[in-house]
Amino acid sequence: MKSPYLITGLCLVLAIFLMAGCARLPAVSEPAVVSAPLELRVLEQFHAVQKMSSQQFKSELPALELAYAQTPNTVNRLRLAVTLGFGRCQKCDSGRGLKLFKETLQSDPPDSVAGLAALSIELLELKVRLADKNSALLDQQQQVKQLQQKLDDLTSIEESLHLRK
Repeated sequence: MKSPYLITGLCLVLAIFLMAGCARLPAVSEPAVVSAPLELRVLEQFHAVQKMSSQQFKSELPALELAYAQTPNTVNRLRLAVTLGFGRCQKCDSGRGLKLFKETLQSDPPDSVAGLAALSIELLELKVRLADKNSALLDQQQQVKQLQQKLDDLTSIEESLHLRK
């Protein structure tokens, strides 16, 4: 009794496979290799720059300069701009990084890249202003120390004059 059900089931499965073979099914393509979006690559560069040591800067900065010189595209320009503008190294030039970000804006990039460049420009300008104010504050602190020293010297002179009388 079980064999007619088994044969019927096997025939149904065979019929389904045969019909599926005759049906026109779309070919399954391999997933395309998608590179990371430009914005993500720039943000990864920013993150990497924050962690770099001075030794890493010595090797990374010339490589980025060379890549931008050979292929002056948006990706290389932004990666170099991020490194120069937000890096913590002696050869980092935030002024040049600012210039590269402005060049990116002038090259009519997509909206998201333009927003990223505009934000970076604003951050770098604020960084420069903050550095200027910090420098001015340090100068004022130095002047206060000098004035305090002069006041202390005058006080000691005055005390010595009172002792002589």
